Amino acid sequence: PNNGTNGNLDAFSGTGDGSVRAFDRDSRSFYLHNAQLNIARAPTKEMIVGFNVEVSMGSDANTFGTLDSNLTDFFDIQEANVQILSPIGNGLTWTIGKFVTFAGAEVIESKDNNNYSRSLPFLFAIPFTHTGARATYSFSDMVSATLGVNNGWNNAVDNNDGKTLEFNLTTLPVKWLKFLVNFYYGAEKDAGATTNNRDDGDKRMLVDLVLTIQELESLPGFSFGFNYDLGEEEDSALSATGTVEDAEWTGMAVYLRYQFNPAWAGA
Repeated sequence: PNNGTNGNLDAFSGTGDGSVRAFDRDSRSFYLHNAQLNIARAPTKEMIVGFNVEVSMGSDANTFGTLDSNLTDFFDIQEANVQILSPIGNGLTWTIGKFVTFAGAEVIESKDNNNYSRSLPFLFAIPFTHTGARATYSFSDMVSATLGVNNGWNNAVDNNDGKTLEFNLTTLPVKWLKFLVNFYYGAEKDAGATTNNRDDGDKRMLVDLVLTIQELESLPGFSFGFNYDLGEEEDSALSATGTVEDAEWTGMAVYLRYQFNPAWAGA
């Protein structure tokens, strides 16, 4: 593009800030995307306290960093939490601190995705991280559930008096199928945001579905992925007539991957 910025050029004015592309906004440029250090120890019955720390350095940290941090210093503590295993039934695991979201079929680390780039739903439809507490219980090898409360979307420190509720249900009914249901609900606007009939108590809701199919005997080498997002927030969209209405958004991504041999795959 002539202005050196990828994406989001307005069709009428020819201007824009390139926000359609978040991890590669600048055209004709090399990036140090992410140099990451991970230190983790999962809790066990013998040692019930574990931890997980992930420190990221690079241009990606300026994109997924928390909204209340410096988003220009190429540094972010992506995760920092303590995990405690309670001897209840099959084991109830508490996670307290900062952690990545359950939502979405893709993850922050591009090397762990099907494609090096990321889908638009990953950028626009879902959060990246949360700070709070969550409890996870595995009912069996096929079903687990998580319930948590946090400061909201990408907030290390809460920006209002409300909290966001999160729920995750993960099921593996058969060995080749994995299905996740994620739900988030809470107030996300900055405290004092009361202009144009908007209120910091307005609620944001997200329903996120992820389906993965792999290791099918009838289709060896193939794997499939599907992600659907439906979200809305009270009094957050400006209509053509100038009135404030509820904002709604939806997104979908479909993935196909084939493993040609142990060294090569295409997606």
